[in-house]
Amino acid sequence: MLGLPKGQVYLVPWTEQWEVECNEEVSKIRCELNGAIVAIHHIGSTAVKGLSAKPIIDIAIEIKSFDDGIHCVSGLERLGYIYRGSDVLPDRHYFNKGEPRTHHIRPVASIWISS
Repeated sequence: MLGLPKGQVYLVPWTEQWEVECNEEVSKIRCELNGAIVAIHHIGSTAVKGLSAKPIIDIAIEIKSFDDGIHCVSGLERLGYIYRGSDVLPDRHYFNKGEPRTHHIRPVASIWISS
């Protein structure tokens, strides 16, 4: 199961399908953003085998600097993501996809990944 309806929060048992879904999404993101990214990471509770989680795939796109995040907007919008701005989380751009929500993306500067 993937997706969480707006206004609802619940946990479901971990499933291998989350890894499959994340890998497929990462491939699409790499094709769309090409050289704009340093790396892509599956993060959050769906990335932890065996852990129950909200059924939303969380992805961090590692970029060189915070300002590079704005260059991800048009490519991610072509993949169905909605840009929610950079004031949702400090120093991070934020995108989500689907209704029910299926994916969250946070392009973050490399400094946050290595800290």
